[in-house]
Amino acid sequence: MLAILNYATTGFVWVIFLAMGWGLGVVLHGMQVFGYTPFLGKNWEEKRLKEYMSKEG
Repeated sequence: MLAILNYATTGFVWVIFLAMGWGLGVVLHGMQVFGYTPFLGKNWEEKRLKEYMSKEG
């Protein structure tokens, strides 16, 4: 619907920015749902916890 509105009203294709933002949101949500967290995930948390425990002991 927004694409039709975009093409009907203006020559600038602003709808592509909406599609890219929505696509990024879907990808990030999918990564969270399936447990794929390459940045600051469970492994990182466990590694840091072991590092702090080894410093104290």
